[in-house]
Amino acid sequence: MAIASAVFLVSSACTGLLWAYSPYLYWEEGYMRKKAPMAGPPLTAAAVSAQDAMAAARKAGRTGQVQQATLRSDFGRLLWEVQLRAGGDGVQSFLMDAVTGELLSPLTAGQASLIAQQYVRGHPPVEDIIAESGFVGRSGNARPSPAYRVRFKQARHPEIVIHRDSGVILADEDTGRRIHFFVTRLHQYNYFGFKKTLTAMAGVPLLLLVATGLVMWLRPKLRRARRGMRGITRHAIMSIVTAAMASLAGEVCAQEKPVVPLPEVNVNAPPVSRYVPERSSVGTKTDTPLMDVPASVQSVPRELLYDQSAFTLGTSAASSSRAAATTASSAPTSSAGSPRSSTVMGSSTPPRSTAISGR
Repeated sequence: MAIASAVFLVSSACTGLLWAYSPYLYWEEGYMRKKAPMAGPPLTAAAVSAQDAMAAARKAGRTGQVQQATLRSDFGRLLWEVQLRAGGDGVQSFLMDAVTGELLSPLTAGQASLIAQQYVRGHPPVEDIIAESGFVGRSGNARPSPAYRVRFKQARHPEIVIHRDSGVILADEDTGRRIHFFVTRLHQYNYFGFKKTLTAMAGVPLLLLVATGLVMWLRPKLRRARRGMRGITRHAIMSIVTAAMASLAGEVCAQEKPVVPLPEVNVNAPPVSRYVPERSSVGTKTDTPLMDVPASVQSVPRELLYDQSAFTLGTSAASSSRAAATTASSAPTSSAGSPRSSTVMGSSTPPRSTAISGR
């Protein structure tokens, strides 16, 4: 496969280069063009009308609908060319001399050679004239046509193919053009009835290489994806089974043990807090609720001091947000570790030790 692919690629590249540079190597300009045209009478010299030419075509056995009648000059004559479409037979042509009224279709070998000489440079002598009943041109939709192949004695061996009825050139060949046509066929692999189809053979190995590379790249990813899907599926199945079993067990328990209603129990008790006093005699000298005292009073109950073991002013002041105990870094402290000074409501107390009995 690798060798065949290399052969296809190398041949395609080489023939492509030859085909591209053919105008500079072996291809001559003027393909299917007249190199030595023969002048004919002017168009005003026509003595036969278009209706007469069409009637003559009918008399000559041409059938079908007339497509057009053209007055043109060729190989030194003024001609009427009548084209008729005859169903599946395609277009038929009929030639008539517009000056003398002579019927020219089908052409003779001598007339075909005169037409062919206009397409060759240098006026070389005619070597051979071959009549062909079914010539097929290079066009893909060309039909077999009656024609004359005229060969000339020249270095490049030119050959001109002329249609027998219309005098139209069908092929223009010589050595250089034959080489070019062969290179074109080789480049496009136009063999065995294929037309540009075998060109894909050069790209088939590359496509196989790309396809196999993609398969090798995707295979591990697909395997990992399958494993992940298996794990997810297994987990989902286990979750569904567990949920189903739990639901079934709940239903079984509900069926085996009926629900027994219990009597309603109401508990009514006032809230009691040991640490949040609601009444105080500070400020009013009477037992008054704290909400009715017109001042900011903060009371620390005895229970809180007992629970905190706050027996000094410094430790008891920590329970109030309005009092703070400070200790200077250079001031001496008492043996109990209590501060020598305290600040209440922004006023400092003299340094002394204070004990709280809780009463």
